[in-house]
Amino acid sequence: MIASQQAHINELVQKTRTLDNTIKDLQEQLTNSRAQWKAEHREWIDGCDSLMACHRIAHLRTNVRLAQERVALAHERDSIRRERVAVIQRDYNLILFKAREKELEIEADQLREKLSSASDGNVTLVAQLKNKLAEGMRELKEKATLLRDAEKAREDTEVGLLMLAQPHAYILPFFCSGSGHRDAQ
Repeated sequence: MIASQQAHINELVQKTRTLDNTIKDLQEQLTNSRAQWKAEHREWIDGCDSLMACHRIAHLRTNVRLAQERVALAHERDSIRRERVAVIQRDYNLILFKAREKELEIEADQLREKLSSASDGNVTLVAQLKNKLAEGMRELKEKATLLRDAEKAREDTEVGLLMLAQPHAYILPFFCSGSGHRDAQ
């Protein structure tokens, strides 16, 4: 019985040693697995951080492009506004010119009447009135030439405004639809 118990004790000691070795091996494997998991986890974190940084860069580039387009649009609107102000100023000047032209025509008519009534009167007065009339007619011709030039410039400006507004209607949708997709890929 002692021998069987001794054999049983030896067997239990052997099993305990085997189990201790198994426990040590499993603990070692667990330590290795944890180290490997930590390394893989760190790689995943680094990869995700890199991907997020790339996404942020692409997003910021898109925002910069959008801001540039907004600035370009604001400059374009400002340019159109300036052109419209110039056209309005030109129209105002034309109105003033036409009013002055009408005044000169009235003055010329009055001078003609004075000239005709004073024709039997003083010769020097007639000469002065003729000079005034000639000067008024010369000024009238100059103003008429300026009026034609100003009207032509106004028409050219209006045509330019129409041509300026047309190309931008096609460009802006092109930038808005396609600009962000190339860099995001």
